[in-house]
Amino acid sequence: MTGISVSLTKVEPARWYYHCDRLGLLVWQDMPNGNLPRGAPNSLRIGPQDPDANRSPESAAQFEYELRQMIRHYAHFPSIILWAPFNEGWGQYDTARIAKLVKDLDPSRLVNSASGWTDRGVGDVYDAHIYPGPGMEPPEPKRASVLGEYGGLGLVVPGHLWVQDRNWGYQSFTDKNALGREYVRVTSALRGLIGLGLSAAIYTQTTDVEIEVNGLVTYDRAVEKFQAETLSALHADLRKEARKARWVLPDSSFRPQPWSYTFEQPPAGWERPDFDSAKWRQGMGGFGATDGVRFRAGAAWDSPGIWLRREFQAAGGAKAMFLTVFHEVSECEVFLNGERIYAASNPRPERRHYTHVDVSRHAGLLRNGANVIAVRAAKDKGRRSIDVGLYVLEEKKD
Repeated sequence: MTGISVSLTKVEPARWYYHCDRLGLLVWQDMPNGNLPRGAPNSLRIGPQDPDANRSPESAAQFEYELRQMIRHYAHFPSIILWAPFNEGWGQYDTARIAKLVKDLDPSRLVNSASGWTDRGVGDVYDAHIYPGPGMEPPEPKRASVLGEYGGLGLVVPGHLWVQDRNWGYQSFTDKNALGREYVRVTSALRGLIGLGLSAAIYTQTTDVEIEVNGLVTYDRAVEKFQAETLSALHADLRKEARKARWVLPDSSFRPQPWSYTFEQPPAGWERPDFDSAKWRQGMGGFGATDGVRFRAGAAWDSPGIWLRREFQAAGGAKAMFLTVFHEVSECEVFLNGERIYAASNPRPERRHYTHVDVSRHAGLLRNGANVIAVRAAKDKGRRSIDVGLYVLEEKKD
């Protein structure tokens, strides 16, 4: 992660790429791919678990002609570092062949065969889209793990909109201060992901576009929603030499992890290290009924509330600490050695990936020897799931 990147799902005029060359912006260039929404008649859009689309010979020939022309006309711009023929399942067909076609046309650049989902194990990167995130797919020996989209934090600025209503963001805010705090929160967590092997991340998005109001600046480019100085310092910190991550409490995406748990409201002090949970149930995480891409359901959770505890051994002294959490819940609290380190109310459900949270300001709570993590989660009805993990960044040796 050594530069600022932008990702495009459209082709810009040559002047735009010239300025990217001049400014040093790294461009991930998508192939535009317009099809009807998934489920509509004649739709070619596929979901994360679907097979590749059946594109007609005429449609495929036109797509491949335009793909070749895009690469031929724009390959001389050094700012373009990656080609992405498919994004989020739109028109995705014959993925392995198309990825090879792009690589044969331009061996000098990376190929992102399927940005976002519907991965087929081909190309140079394994791309996740996680909102608000951040999160990641596990790195592979021959493919880098990248976060092709995250954030999507929305703020309406009246008088600077494409339309006055129907505006949205993946998570909406009413003032710049709250928006800025959340941007810092989600982007700071990238430090931990880099330690786990993340190679790149792209925030959604540079500017507001039509009804999406999740830009760094407004649709007319007249209003900056963020303090440039704050973003500059935060981004500079992410580009420093990476420190390796070390798990102190793996989550159950690796393998099922043992927990003590109860569905009954426990007495006060249940989160403290000295609380006796010997009569609680014993089960394996994660807790919920349905598997996901990364989440693995262990013990069933079908009640409005659940309380979890687990003791683990660790070495103290870490300065950078990160929480992983998978939560389809209305409320969630996580405690480390009796102190709350994380709380969420109605978090945006992410059914494919764990969210990573920077909890470094609580790193001093991590002790040498025995530690206790405790979790409370609640949801009155509907699908429920909860699982957490904890890791730290190794300190650099002098």
